[in-house]
Parts: sequence; C-alpha cells; structure tokens
Amino acid sequence: MSEAIINKILANADTKAKGITDEANARAAEITANARSEVTAAINRFNEQTPSFVEGVTERAVAVAKLDVKKDELGKKRELLNKAYVDAASAINRLPDDEYLKFIASMLNKYAEEGEKLVVAGRDKARVTQAFLDKNVKIKLEIVGYGQFEGGVVLTTPKYDKNLTTDVIVGELVENSEKQVARILFDGEGK
Repeated sequence: MSEAIINKILANADTKAKGITDEANARAAEITANARSEVTAAINRFNEQTPSFVEGVTERAVAVAKLDVKKDELGKKRELLNKAYVDAASAINRLPDDEYLKFIASMLNKYAEEGEKLVVAGRDKARVTQAFLDKNVKIKLEIVGYGQFEGGVVLTTPKYDKNLTTDVIVGELVENSEKQVARILFDGEGK
C-alpha cells in the first residue's frame, strides 16, 4: 500500500514536472520567437537604412574633398598673387634710373606739400639727390635722411609722415585691385 502511495506521488510529481517543463519550454519558444522577430525587424530596418546612410556619408565625403581641392587651389592662387605683388615692388625698385626717377618725381609732384621734408631709400642715395629734386619737383623739398626701405620716399613733418615707399604703393595697389584680380583669377572674368 505504501508503495502505491509512493508511486501515485511520483506519478503526480512527474505529471507536475512535465507540465512545468512543457510550460517553460513553451515560454522559452515564445521568447525565442519574439527575439527572432525583433532581430529580423532590426536587420530589415538596418538594411533599409544602410543605402541612404552610405549615400549620405559618400555625399559628405565628396563635398569635403571638393572643398579641400578648392581650398588648396585658393591657397595656390593666393600664393601666386602675393608673389606677383612682391615682384611688382621689386620691379619698380629695379627700373632703369631714368624711369625710376620719373616715377619718384611724379609721386612727389602729386603728393608733396610745402613744409614737408624728404627721407629717401638708402639704396637711392646716389640717384635721388637734392639736385634732382630742385630740377624735377615743383615745390622745394629738402632731403633730411635715408631710410631702411627698398625704394620710394617718405614725406615727413613733425606732425605726420606720408609713406610713399614702393612696398606701401604696391600695398595700396593690392587693396584697390584685389577684387578685380580675384574675379579674374577665380571666376575667369575681368568685369
């Protein structure tokens, strides 16, 4: 009798265990199915978004590359432009004496005023002389010194200086012509 009770208890336990196991397996299968479904949905979303993401990244990379090329191109053009202006100042300073002196006389006749004194470029000491000034400049100017600049002159008074050195003149030319030169270089237009 006691064996029958034990067998019945064991049978009930087996039935309960089988029920719990079956329920756990069903729940595990449901969780696995849900997880597979979510993973499949995520993969599908990723696959749908990947082409537009790749396209966006590619477009940005191309845009950045184009900007880099333009920046490099602009840098080279700017370098050439700066060299041209430096060369222009140097060319003025290397003009033959007669042309250079006409240039100096023209500037002095245009900008010099009574009471101003003159500082001449040190390298021009032999060619821009007091005799030259007396003969070629309308107003009386006196040379009071020689400056450490490459070419041109400085008109001076106790209150102000007028810097007519070749570097400053070319600098003014740069300022006044920069937009037009940039348009020619960068747009191919001279308007």
